[in-house]
Amino acid sequence: MGALLGGGGGMGNLGLNDQAAADAAAAEQRNRMHPAMRGRNARGMRNTVGGRGSTPVRKFAFGRPGESWGRPPSYVGGGLGMEIKNSTDVAKLIPWPYSTMLDSNDSRYEYNPYQKARWHSFIRSDSYLVQCAEYDQVASSGDVNALALFVADNPYHAEASLQLSSVLFHTNNRESAMELLRRVLWIYEYAAPASFLPGGGRETTTATSTQPILMDQSKEENGGYFSALFRLVRSSCMVGCVSTSLAVARYILSLDPLRDPMGVLLTTDYFALCSMKDEHARFVVDLVDSGTIRLHHKEGEVHYDGELTDMPNWAFAYALALYRLKGSDADNNEGDDRSDAVPTYSNRADEALCAALTKFPPVLELLLEKNEVDVTGRSFQRDWPTVLSHFRMLTEAASKARPSGSEPSDADSLHHRAMATAAGAHAIKIFVQRSHKLWSGDDVLQWLYNGCASVAAAAAAETNDEGSSSALKPFTFHPALIRYMSVDPSDYEDAFTTLPADANPLDPALVAPALALDPNRRRLGRRMPRGGGGGDIGNDWQQQILEQMQLAGAGGEMLMIDPDLPLAEVFWRSLMPWNHVEGVPEGPPPPNP
Repeated sequence: MGALLGGGGGMGNLGLNDQAAADAAAAEQRNRMHPAMRGRNARGMRNTVGGRGSTPVRKFAFGRPGESWGRPPSYVGGGLGMEIKNSTDVAKLIPWPYSTMLDSNDSRYEYNPYQKARWHSFIRSDSYLVQCAEYDQVASSGDVNALALFVADNPYHAEASLQLSSVLFHTNNRESAMELLRRVLWIYEYAAPASFLPGGGRETTTATSTQPILMDQSKEENGGYFSALFRLVRSSCMVGCVSTSLAVARYILSLDPLRDPMGVLLTTDYFALCSMKDEHARFVVDLVDSGTIRLHHKEGEVHYDGELTDMPNWAFAYALALYRLKGSDADNNEGDDRSDAVPTYSNRADEALCAALTKFPPVLELLLEKNEVDVTGRSFQRDWPTVLSHFRMLTEAASKARPSGSEPSDADSLHHRAMATAAGAHAIKIFVQRSHKLWSGDDVLQWLYNGCASVAAAAAAETNDEGSSSALKPFTFHPALIRYMSVDPSDYEDAFTTLPADANPLDPALVAPALALDPNRRRLGRRMPRGGGGGDIGNDWQQQILEQMQLAGAGGEMLMIDPDLPLAEVFWRSLMPWNHVEGVPEGPPPPNP
């Protein structure tokens, strides 16, 4: 399953905007300029595996980290860590539907690949939790400048850096946003063991080679990792690195294949087919044929379970992938006397296309409209007005359809059906927006027209045989699609929505300090009180002193002084009777006169 989805071993280096390729090119250039240093490390010692003076070479899953990033703190040192548990050890904590599959007697789950899954989760140290509490106060203030100051003071806080990266993307500062995103992924990568990361060597570890590596995105500690990966998928596609987007999307899917929390199934087929490589087309075909991925959704006590081709994009992508592989039919069938008994890619592609057109008739006209195909004219090869009339009637019949006598017609079922229709419309919109260019070639359009003509002819023959009552069978979306009801189609567009330059709330002077890591620099932001209730972050210090004096006069408690302030300021503030330096034990009270 890991090799099929691309998670763990078998993926190699994901590459971050071809960062690995750039590193390899730079290394080759150094070797040419300095042949005497070839095969030696930075200390001038030979890099022989297991030899004297050898140094371990670490593989970076998301690209080489920046030289100034340093090393994130470990869990013991106040950073992030990771815990790993087997399914048998945490049976009560396994999320649905994995928990259902463990105890189910359903024949569909007779082979359960997740029986021996290993569940991973990031864990936060006590120091990291303190930073999280401070970050929550900054986030609640809604001040992006305070967020930039917080990131400058806490460069290894992943969630804050990820949020600032999002702000930079939406203010059209992509270079700085990508640097922060890479740093966030480096923080998570450093906290995780090599076996959890893509290309981490699972194929060489016998003990874990058959154990899927899973992660629950619904946990607060893991949500930032999934969000960072999804943002990497989107940003890589924007700059044309669709292979990187495909690799990361497959990795995300491998971490939670039955729930798809980030909705990567809505675009993974596009990344695979957009690369124009036969191996990626075979990935689409193999993933659908294997049945590894199924659609699961639960509404109340009702569990919906669907196939991958119940999604509009995968139904059409499966047909297009088979169509692209039809050129290998001659190679596969050469010298095989039994080739007639095995369906060729060409025959399978035609059947898959007809099935997709029958299951999702609204997609046809939307694809043609997006590709600006003339559907009003007629030619010897294509007569679009004739075939489109059938699909328009199907779409209209579906909008007016009512549950039949054999279908449940209670309020909940009708509500679920309406939600499935809305979710299906979401999926179709994203599919047409993303993949319409894949269907714009003249040969593909001709093949699409032939499939439409076959579906229309079959419907006409059925009408003549059984009468008009069964001529139009309204289509319905599978209720399992409801899980994509909450997705935002703008998250799958080719560009981030940016704010006008005059409406940019972020001070440009704060971007550079947020990106730079200087351990000797004084804190830029004011430290939040440990007890919470930080108040207004941007208050003037003179106003704060006045409030402290009033509070002291009213018999209030002592106020803490940030020890990271300049030494002179700490000294004169400590002279005030209402102040106390944080971390310094209080002395005995002064004697009474």
